Amino acid sequence: MAPITALRIDAESDTEALIERHSEAVAAGFDGIELTMPVPDPGAAEGGGDVSWLRARSRREGEVPAAPYDSHVRLDVVALAAGLTTTDLDTARDELVTLLDRGAGLGARCLNLTIPSTQSSDAARGFPRYQDALNFTYDLLNRCRFESERSGVPIALEVACGGCFLSPVEVRELVDAVNTWSIGACVDVPRAGVVGSPADWMATLERRVHCVRLDHAPLAETPAGKDLARALHEIHYDRPLIVQSSRPAAELRALLGDFLPAR
Repeated sequence: MAPITALRIDAESDTEALIERHSEAVAAGFDGIELTMPVPDPGAAEGGGDVSWLRARSRREGEVPAAPYDSHVRLDVVALAAGLTTTDLDTARDELVTLLDRGAGLGARCLNLTIPSTQSSDAARGFPRYQDALNFTYDLLNRCRFESERSGVPIALEVACGGCFLSPVEVRELVDAVNTWSIGACVDVPRAGVVGSPADWMATLERRVHCVRLDHAPLAETPAGKDLARALHEIHYDRPLIVQSSRPAAELRALLGDFLPAR
């Protein structure tokens, strides 16, 4: 099977711009969108500043997105993306469970999750040590693994970002330690390329990769891009393949051609 293609869209855009960009993406041949959103307040009522007004076409057979997403707005949401706002484990668990609920309601195939950085000077939002970030993530995923399994929305850790998860080997060990199909990695290719070879991430993580994100660069024309395309084919990658850019959707969809199996 071919990867599921998506265009990254910011949920904090105004409604008309979001719907227009979604329509442009679908018309260009994307399967849907990756929707970025702020973390909803677990204790707040539905509505307000989150995306609870959205209704998505679920691509899971027989499933219908549940209220409160029932409105005139209909989106094809392939993935949801958000970053945790805290290093307090109990609060982070509540945030993550709320995000999983949002993802399930939107019919998302994965939740691309960013944890707080190790490079922050603000102790309330970052980790003083690299090992603290690893320990926090392991404990958090263990607390939320069953919620992720029940929701049907895998958690894909954003890797090679914010000073966290800079090696595919450590990510593989972390995912294997939690030991569930619902935990994996989201490999952001531009950021992973800063610290190593994106193809190595694919070869090392294999089926632990739940999402791959590209930018507008014509990567497939480079040796690194060809290696990445080959690595995706070798692991039979058939999960979300996301592109992030403000360029026209048709132009971006065309860039994905070399990363997709020939039809």
